[in-house]
Amino acid sequence: MSLVLQPEPFDDWDWLYEINHDGFRALAVIEQGQCRFLSRQKDKPTGHQDLRAALVKEVNAETAILDGELVVVDHLGRSVFANMM
Repeated sequence: MSLVLQPEPFDDWDWLYEINHDGFRALAVIEQGQCRFLSRQKDKPTGHQDLRAALVKEVNAETAILDGELVVVDHLGRSVFANMM
């Protein structure tokens, strides 16, 4: 899709929007009750054990691959990239 420069924000029923969170793009791979993350550079980010366990429980599948953005948000729901470290 081509980019279009707009002088100001707009609202149009023909457009869909999503919030651009500032985090890490990753795949969450769930297999045999375990979850691991893979980055676009094929790195294997470590940590986030609570999130991994929650994904295994919520997805409730033997195998699954989720594509998304890992973000940390503040009390107002704003992403805080520095807290990802």
